[in-house]
Amino acid sequence: SKRGRNVEVAESAVRQSKSFSADEALSNHLIDYVAKDEADLLKELDGKTVNRFDGSKEVLHLAGKPVRFYDRTVREYIFSWLMDPNFAAILFSIGMLALWAEFNNPGMVMPGVIGFIFILLALFAMQLLPVRYAALILILGAFVLFGLEAKFQTHAVLGVGGIVMMVLGLLSLVNGPIPEMRVKWITALSISIPLGAITIFLMSIAIKARRNKVATGAEGMIGEIGVVEAPLSPFGKVFVRGELWDAVASAPVAPGTNVVVRKVEDLKLYVEPQTSAERVGS
Repeated sequence: SKRGRNVEVAESAVRQSKSFSADEALSNHLIDYVAKDEADLLKELDGKTVNRFDGSKEVLHLAGKPVRFYDRTVREYIFSWLMDPNFAAILFSIGMLALWAEFNNPGMVMPGVIGFIFILLALFAMQLLPVRYAALILILGAFVLFGLEAKFQTHAVLGVGGIVMMVLGLLSLVNGPIPEMRVKWITALSISIPLGAITIFLMSIAIKARRNKVATGAEGMIGEIGVVEAPLSPFGKVFVRGELWDAVASAPVAPGTNVVVRKVEDLKLYVEPQTSAERVGS
């Protein structure tokens, strides 16, 4: 307003996301000049009187003056990267994967630290960008579908659904008025497909490991097949896993008989003769 610009038209550009060509901006008093290059601009401005905000006037003398360029500082370079929606989306996705790895394997530390830093940087960038929070819910929902796919093995139905949700969430993450302020298709696909595959693979391994029977220690002995070395009446010796163990049976068992370990207590095996069904199964 103090520069004599068209306030109403300028406000409509913000509130209604209107755009104007150079000639339209000039005719609507949004700008003062249209110049073909820097030298032409300085020539147009030479001799112009400007009103300062304190009320004083000053005449510009720009013809033949040297032009100095100021490079961006390291801080400005870093912020320019962070404010790129594509980079922020990559940070957020990798951070989520790293945090999952830490929660699934407590004590690894490194994934947790990386995930925490990446998530914080992504959230910092997002709070400065016009982010749709519904898109964040879609991205989080994609991770839920990845986990369900790993658990229930739906022949990639849930996994593909998770990838689609993540792509849609990334594409709609930033509500930018220009394409440069939005996440690109190539970025969304490059993040979603590999991340979905990696997440499903890692979750599948973790779930299978938890379902597998413990193969070490006392619990790992339960269900093992052994051979009676010394008569069990009811105490005796049983050969299991290449070692000789003290054993107890509920009834006398002759040497050479196959037995099944039912319980382990104080380095003593409690065994029973192997049934016909167990022999078929083994």
